Formats: sequence, C-alpha cells, structure tokens
Amino acid sequence: MYSLKNPEIQLWELQHIKKLEGPLILSSMQRSERFIEESMPIVTQSYVEVFHSKPEADSYLMLYKFRNLGGCWYLEELHDKSL
Repeated sequence: MYSLKNPEIQLWELQHIKKLEGPLILSSMQRSERFIEESMPIVTQSYVEVFHSKPEADSYLMLYKFRNLGGCWYLEELHDKSL
C-alpha cells in the first residue's frame, strides 16, 4: 500500500494565498492557453478529486482534493508535481 512519508500539513490564511506568484487553481481559459486538461475521476456529494495534466505527459501536474462541509467546498489537499 502506498503511503506518504512525512507529509507536510499547512493551513494557509488568505494573506499567504494573496502572496503566491501565480493562481492556486487555473481557470478554464488559463488551462486552455497552457494545453492543460482537467479530469474529475472521483465525484461524490461530499468529495471531489480534480487532476490537471498535459496530454503528452505521463502523469498529472496537479491534484486537488476538495471536501464539502456544511455546504461549502474546501481545498483539503494539493499535490503539485509540476516542479
């Protein structure tokens, strides 16, 4: 079974997000300009996984995991393999 070794957990406040160099999540227009495809292989009423990948790449660039709590969607995990 696969498991992460020493996962890093960070709670980001709005000020941290505003200081990021680029957008945390690309819009559909930004994905189109960069030839990035979006897929959602797991979608339930309370959980969604979103992959951003390039058609010619072997694996995903970004994986976002969202959870619905009390009617609001929260970004629960972010895996960035584009670096």
